[in-house]
Amino acid sequence: MKVCYFYFFLIINITFLHSNDNISRETAIEYYNNGMHYYNLNDFDAAIVEFTSAINIFPDYSDAYLWRGNCYDNLISKKALFDYKKAGELNENYQLFSYGYECMVGEHINYDEAIAVLTKCIDLNINLAISYCVRGKAYFDVKKYDEAIIDFDAAIIDSPNLFQPYAWRGYLNIELGYYEKAIDDFQISLKLYPGYIYAYYYLGIAYDLKGDIIRSEEMYKIFNNLNPDNNI
Repeated sequence: MKVCYFYFFLIINITFLHSNDNISRETAIEYYNNGMHYYNLNDFDAAIVEFTSAINIFPDYSDAYLWRGNCYDNLISKKALFDYKKAGELNENYQLFSYGYECMVGEHINYDEAIAVLTKCIDLNINLAISYCVRGKAYFDVKKYDEAIIDFDAAIIDSPNLFQPYAWRGYLNIELGYYEKAIDDFQISLKLYPGYIYAYYYLGIAYDLKGDIIRSEEMYKIFNNLNPDNNI
């Protein structure tokens, strides 16, 4: 009779453990979904909190690492590479992107390799909008401007609410002398993500080059007020 009770309680305990595991996964998924919600609103700080909560519950959550990395990338934080590497360790589908990203931001920049690897990511639909943005940056840096603008346009088509490709297209339009287009892009980037204060600096440049000195000084003044340390 004692043996029966032992097996009865063993089954109950195993069921309870599995139940708790399922609840934990569901909670992690809920945090992840919250993170995606904030990410799509360009509220990257709030998204990071949610993705981090998901990771704390489920440490092998590769998607949470990937998207937290995307948040850090949009915030121009070096933490992005760590998260992308971790996502690649946990999910081989993300290894390719992690390597391509590292070719752009790691210790040894390799534009040709970055472009080749990120092209594969795009073909495989891996982290598509960010892959387009990062490859676009590579093209920008090697002065292949036609290819760069195609990538930034593609990123916007894939993720029209993401501010980053508008900002990069704005830089490119300044470089090409399309100042009105640059102004439009930076204004859109600010509307999507008001925290992107550097848009005011580049708006100042665009207005200045366009010959609108009054608007240029207004933009520089806003930027300096928001960025008293003048980090650029």
